[in-house]
Amino acid sequence: MSLPGRHLRAIAVVKRVPTQLTNVMERRRHPFPQSHIQASTSIDFWPSEWSSTRCPLVGQKDEQLHNKLTIILTGLAGCALLASGICFAPPGTVVLTLCLGVLLLGLSVIDIRTLTLPDALTASTVLLGILMVWLTRPEAWRAHLIGGLVGYGILVMVELGYRHLRGKDGLGRGDAKLLGALGVWTGWAGLAPIMLVASASALVGVIGLSALGIRKVDADTPIPFGPFIALGGWVVWLGGRFFLPTGLY
Repeated sequence: MSLPGRHLRAIAVVKRVPTQLTNVMERRRHPFPQSHIQASTSIDFWPSEWSSTRCPLVGQKDEQLHNKLTIILTGLAGCALLASGICFAPPGTVVLTLCLGVLLLGLSVIDIRTLTLPDALTASTVLLGILMVWLTRPEAWRAHLIGGLVGYGILVMVELGYRHLRGKDGLGRGDAKLLGALGVWTGWAGLAPIMLVASASALVGVIGLSALGIRKVDADTPIPFGPFIALGGWVVWLGGRFFLPTGLY
């Protein structure tokens, strides 16, 4: 009676061997279970907010193309700053003017790409302006001090007023700091021309981007205003002595 039992167990072992061999071969082909593979393929290793981050002003879909465009435009702007600074800098301020241009260019590029104006660069612009006043026009220090304080205060009031009326931010505090820094350079008489140039150039830029189809702009689209303030400050600093009243610049 024991022989048939042993025979049946042997048959069962022989039947299990092909199945085990098949499982081993499948494991060699697919080291991980199919469910694990499917779960792994659904993991997003690159956050969607990173992949969608682009320049808020230009809005290029191809990040590599955008980086090349940024380098080209920055180079052209640097050449323009160098040429205009050498040709039109107020007497005795060529080196200081070129340093100002470097700071404004850096602030503009950072604001375009990140919508922020670093305090370190803005503070450097203020300190460089104080140095300029001390070296070249110490008798006019009151006008430049008032320009720094009023320039900062005006945009802070605009920022707070917009937030109170609309319930959201419409102007960054960095813009107020930048206008205050430029007010130290140009004096209080240069503030209105700076804002005129900044507003007009921003309007032209937004209309141009929309017309060319580069970026659709509406009321909720964030626009970096720092580069336009920097442009206004640069124009007024270089040309203020030609169109501002004598003694106010």
